Amino acid sequence: MDHSTLKRLDARHCTDTLLEGALIYDFDDNKVGRISRMHGYGYHAQVVADVGAFLGLRAKNVAIPMTALDVLHSADGTVYATTSWSRAQIEKLPGFWQH
Repeated sequence: MDHSTLKRLDARHCTDTLLEGALIYDFDDNKVGRISRMHGYGYHAQVVADVGAFLGLRAKNVAIPMTALDVLHSADGTVYATTSWSRAQIEKLPGFWQH
């Protein structure tokens, strides 16, 4: 993904509606997962992401702090998140149970 064409969003402007469904990429541009929801607001928020899935099977929900993500959007409005964490680090996070 060419990050130079994407605009960075401040965490204060990120909402559950905006982030839902956004893909998360690690530092090597590997797709790590997809954001399913957001808990909290601004810099203190966490996103819940579905990670480790293969063809929709065996996905695990993990909570990732907003401070670990850069949220970007393209000219067409598509939202992405990138992180300096590796895919392996994210997949090792404890599972997050949603109710």
